[in-house]
Amino acid sequence: MSWPFFAIMIIVTRLIGVFSTAYSFELIPFNTWWGLLIWALLLALIVLSFYLVLKHYEKIDKFIKTKLKIQRK
Repeated sequence: MSWPFFAIMIIVTRLIGVFSTAYSFELIPFNTWWGLLIWALLLALIVLSFYLVLKHYEKIDKFIKTKLKIQRK
């Protein structure tokens, strides 16, 4: 992994994490039915994403390596 790619990925993922941690509890309340529904949907989306990534990780890895033209050592 090259240093520029690593730096860009860290910046992008950290920004997403910091933003979601800082603003999610203010924007989506826990004391309304629609707020709880949104939290439940977000949790289901995260669980589904983890499941799909674990199920198809080889295809994802192959796709990324062909797009970036990374050769295995």
